[in-house]
Amino acid sequence: MSDKASGYADRPEEENRVRSPVRLAYGPDRSQVAELRLPTGFTPAPLVLFLDGSFRQVEHDRRKLGVLDDLLARGYAVIDLQCRPIGKGGGWHSALIDIATAMDVLPGLVEQAAPGRVDLGRIVYLGHSVGGDLALWASRRHRLGSGMPGATSTRPMVAGVVALAPNCHLATAYGGRDRAVAEVRDGGTDESLDRYAAADLAALGQVEIPTVIVHGDRDELLPVGMSRQYAAASAAELIVAPSTGHFDLVDPGAGVWPTIVGALS
Repeated sequence: MSDKASGYADRPEEENRVRSPVRLAYGPDRSQVAELRLPTGFTPAPLVLFLDGSFRQVEHDRRKLGVLDDLLARGYAVIDLQCRPIGKGGGWHSALIDIATAMDVLPGLVEQAAPGRVDLGRIVYLGHSVGGDLALWASRRHRLGSGMPGATSTRPMVAGVVALAPNCHLATAYGGRDRAVAEVRDGGTDESLDRYAAADLAALGQVEIPTVIVHGDRDELLPVGMSRQYAAASAAELIVAPSTGHFDLVDPGAGVWPTIVGALS
């Protein structure tokens, strides 16, 4: 689906102004919420469910909001998914549970909150860094073994995945260079590496839906070779962005951003 064919703007247009978010509770904890933002002028709009991978680290919020605002202006409905924070019931194991629960119940909650405004047949998971890995994992939970956290017997309601510099080998945590990964590993009771078996992408086989990985060749945190290896094994499409670092991928002003928007389309 191209932007031209769908009627979406090639660039953000003034008439697609951002509306206040609608908070959707997907669990009993006050941190288990998602914020839905709807564009104006596009109905029903495709939905981008965004996982930023920062686990609510304050310094990443500005980047995330820039991404959400840009996608809204392009005619996408967007969801900012929040999980229980580290030290307050959160960590790697709880993140899997939170994300799996959210992915299962959010389509229904979105339709209740905004009837007819969102095309639930066009949901895309967009994730950055650890969030990219979680987006890939969430789209393939039906391939998990029985009893694994987040396992489901039915394919999740998602049309495609775009993973930006995903961390495809969480158990190694890349020597602790990624602070978010290090904190998730050590948060709460999630110190045992067997918890990562539940999200071992290599064990889930080849992708079954359109899946695009975008990784910068100058990533200073997560080496692009990891994405090359995973893409080759999973048959996911890999786009290596030249002269691009880890956080350039969540900067709408960076040169790689049109490539990411094209992957969503």
